[in-house]
Amino acid sequence: SSSSSSSSCNGTSESSSLHIVEFKPGKIGFQFKGRLVTKVEEGFQAHKHGIQPGWRLSTIDQKPAPEATAEIIKSIRSIFSSNKNVIVGFQKQNSSSSSSS
Repeated sequence: SSSSSSSSCNGTSESSSLHIVEFKPGKIGFQFKGRLVTKVEEGFQAHKHGIQPGWRLSTIDQKPAPEATAEIIKSIRSIFSSNKNVIVGFQKQNSSSSSSS
């Protein structure tokens, strides 16, 4: 029985696995190593948006996210410093995690 994976028509057919989150200036409450989310702190923005460790940062402000942790922090901070919200696209980790064991 192939259940149609609830395709709600939200015009972003371009990359369905991307989870777009808007962060307000302030503490976003997650840690990452490179693009990989390693820790989400309860009670802060990331936790409220349902972000999970293992997700990857894909885009920041509609641009591809940098690879280096420091660069990611820098680009988020620079947007916050001009008092704008940061739009981050996360790549959700599918259960088929092909990690080299």
